[in-house]
Amino acid sequence: MKLRKITTLIMAAANASAAAVTPPSASASTSGIMDKASNDNTPISVTLLLDFDGTITQNDTIGILAELAIRRSPDPDCTRALWEGIVNDYISDHEAHVKGYVPRAEDRKWLSQEFAFLESLRPVEAASAERVEQSGLFKGLSDEDLREWGRVCVSIGNGKGLVGTLDYERAHVGLRRGFQPFVSKAVQKGWDLAVISVNWSEAFVEGAILGAMRIGKTPSDKGYDEYDEMSYRMAKQVNSIQSPEGTVVGPKDINGTRAPVMMTSRDKLEAMYRLVAMEKQRKQRDGSWTREAKHITIYVGDSTTDLQCLNEAHAGIIMADDENNKVVKAYERMGMKVQHASKWKKGGFDKIWARNYTEILESGFIEGIMESWR
Repeated sequence: MKLRKITTLIMAAANASAAAVTPPSASASTSGIMDKASNDNTPISVTLLLDFDGTITQNDTIGILAELAIRRSPDPDCTRALWEGIVNDYISDHEAHVKGYVPRAEDRKWLSQEFAFLESLRPVEAASAERVEQSGLFKGLSDEDLREWGRVCVSIGNGKGLVGTLDYERAHVGLRRGFQPFVSKAVQKGWDLAVISVNWSEAFVEGAILGAMRIGKTPSDKGYDEYDEMSYRMAKQVNSIQSPEGTVVGPKDINGTRAPVMMTSRDKLEAMYRLVAMEKQRKQRDGSWTREAKHITIYVGDSTTDLQCLNEAHAGIIMADDENNKVVKAYERMGMKVQHASKWKKGGFDKIWARNYTEILESGFIEGIMESWR
């Protein structure tokens, strides 16, 4: 059974204000869009959904998030050893689970099999989250602490604002090339931007995006203060660290209550549906919703945790250092070749891979997907 398109969700979301949106069951086939294109002048509304770790950033940032807690600790050496123990336990559990799981990766030939494997990792992720909570690692950290840490680490990672004795290797967040121009073009074109991430801190993500948009800018530059507003206003489905307890909680749903903590690929899919419904609700309130428009979504992600979102969106971009990326290889196992952005042509497969945002912009992929819907 083929997955419903997010357009179906959007049409149904008019009555979704009383309940969170639940995604359909995982499908064994990819979602195609080219066969549904039509030639008319109906306006196109685009939502770009971005993962954070490894997609906006060059690498995972969970360790950098923990670094703030370590530096704030009265006994940093002890706290660092505690964190390293949590990481090692997670790696050990994950490796044991992967080793014992059947069917093995090379034998999973259907997306439904891959989705089942990804969901089977939930106990491993939950056990690690429990260790973090019991450790009290993030106790006492406020949203403002985390937001400022995100901003500072991006500044360090991109050669700006080095702070005293901060250890670069433990505290820098590098960005994928072209992120700032990508965001600027999205704003210019009227494309909506949103973030979906299993990162533990929405405030940290928010601060990192603010830091990214301020690179090369000074307070005297026109529109400088608008970056603050944009980083706060950008729609997000990201976990949060509650202060002062230091516990990790899930993102807010359409009713303003907390959804469960996001851990798996399935959780991100549910978050994508919530976010689309919430964005429609917001636009209806401010009068920017156009009922006649065709609303399409393009998801950008780098890991298998993004696989179900990449599959369900109208089109997907895999952020990868090379074609050996796990998501690219997963599609390859299913018999689907994902081309690099530079090789994509209009009418081709609705998935590409790219090393950075510069390659995405140069490919014309987003405009090509929009054109296929006219």
